[in-house]
Amino acid sequence: MFYVKFKKYLLLSLIPAVFIIFFIYISYHSYISESGYAKNTKLHTQMVTLEEDLEVLRLEKNKLKHHIYLLDNLDSDMLEEQAKKILYYAHPEDIIIHHN
Repeated sequence: MFYVKFKKYLLLSLIPAVFIIFFIYISYHSYISESGYAKNTKLHTQMVTLEEDLEVLRLEKNKLKHHIYLLDNLDSDMLEEQAKKILYYAHPEDIIIHHN
């Protein structure tokens, strides 16, 4: 009699325990695993950072394209004037006017 009641209580308590352990196992792996919540959050923040870097690089690329376009349309006198301005170079006969 005692054995039958013990078996019944063991069976009744074993089923919820198995389900609880299974639920804990699934919850743990849904958070920690390779495709879990923690990894997904980390990848999302990394993706946002990389998208910001990509936007900065696109702006820099467009700026360089515009600069190349301006250099293609530049005549030799304007190019010489720009080089003199950047290199602080002038002929002795040139008149230099500084303005702030």
